[in-house]
Order: sequence, then C-alpha cells, then structure tokens
Amino acid sequence: MVDEKRKMIRAREIIDTISEGYDPFSGEEIDYSSFLHDPRMIRCLQYISEVLSENISGETIKAKPQEVDFYITDIEAKRITFPEGELGISSICAKINEQIELGARKKLTAVKVNNQLKKMGFLATEQDSHGKNKTIATPKANKYGIKHVMIKFGELEYPKVVYDEVGKQFLLVKLQEILDYKSE
Repeated sequence: MVDEKRKMIRAREIIDTISEGYDPFSGEEIDYSSFLHDPRMIRCLQYISEVLSENISGETIKAKPQEVDFYITDIEAKRITFPEGELGISSICAKINEQIELGARKKLTAVKVNNQLKKMGFLATEQDSHGKNKTIATPKANKYGIKHVMIKFGELEYPKVVYDEVGKQFLLVKLQEILDYKSE
C-alpha cells in the first residue's frame, strides 16, 4: 500500500511538471509548438493530477464552478499594456490572460480571436502551393494595423499575422465586440 501511494505521488509530480510546461526528467522547457502546450491537454493533465491527489489523500475533490466564456470589462481593458513592436495573436492573448483576473471564465485563445476576425472579414484563409491552409490579413485589416509578414522556419516560409501599435489598440478596444460578433 505504501509503495502504491509513493507511485501515485511520483506520477502526480511528473504530470504537474508537464502541465507547467517542463520536461519532468531534464527540467528543460517543453518546446512551445508541442501539443503539451495546448490548453485542452493542460486541463486534462491537471484533472489527472487532481484525481491522483484525491486517491493519495482519500478525499473527494469538489466540482469546480462552471467556467463561462471569456469576457473583458472596460476597466480591465484599460489596465492592459503590450510590449512595443509587432506581436502575433498568441502573444497578445497571453498578455491579456496574464493581466486580468480569469476566475471562472475561460482564457482568451488565439483560435477564438482569429475565427471571429475571419467572420468579420479582417482575416482570411488561403491555400499555399502545398495545399496547406494559411491565415492572412485582408486589405480591410491593414487599415487597422493588422498585416501578415512572411516568416521563414527552416526551409518552410509561411505568413504570420501581426499587430502593430494601432492593431493592438484596435483589438483591445474592440475585443468584446469582436468576441460577441455573430455573422449574418
């Protein structure tokens, strides 16, 4: 019985380390492109950790309150600051999430923002020569400080949507309106 408890404690330590973004054996940060950084995977790992904690302690864990969709108040939006220079949507979402009190609301995700901006005509999907879908900024978006630049990763070149100072402020000021947008 003691050996089983020790195994569960070690398993929980490994799961917790992975969910925090680190390799549990080397201590190195897990590459950001890894599926282990996907919020769904992180929530799954955290749930496994909670179940292990429950089994270790013999206590039952109370259900968490139901999360509501992300929202931002005007007061929260006014407190948010971004670093200077062009930023991608993942960096913008990360900055917003770290500077507001999430509580029982879901995190803001790049996928959600991009999907909404596509519905509004600011972003579009284009197929490259290999048949892969790529997200690009439209001419409409360029007027609001949103553009795409070509990024090279090894031999692969792809468009990356970036937001300049005007684009970051546009996104921040209009964020709730963007999230609430329903296409007609």
